[in-house]
Amino acid sequence: MRAGELANAAGVSAQAIRFYERRGLIPAAPRLSSGYRDYPAELVSTVLLIKQMQGLGFTLRELERFIRLLATEPHNQVERGECVEAKLHSIDEQIQRLQKARDELSARLLTCGCCNAPPQSTHAGASS
Repeated sequence: MRAGELANAAGVSAQAIRFYERRGLIPAAPRLSSGYRDYPAELVSTVLLIKQMQGLGFTLRELERFIRLLATEPHNQVERGECVEAKLHSIDEQIQRLQKARDELSARLLTCGCCNAPPQSTHAGASS
């Protein structure tokens, strides 16, 4: 399967496939006599997993470790679980930072003169 075919099957660009290969997220594909890369069809599921995990907030660096574990130790569920737990911890920390920033912005909004100035009348010279 060529890069474009793999890309179409997984819903990504051919450039993304080549990038994943350079990063080591997918194995280097052998070349055909024509010079085209020849990817195995099984890589569609790997690329879909990469996209799914990116959607869940995993960085490419985190995915490198996770995918390496899948390839080298497919039955090591403990270490893969540790990768996911580490990501959950990171997300929890991010939620706390965002909540703190939200609370601070909310407090500033209440005391901000530029946000709490009385509305100016749009009707000049209007009488009651």
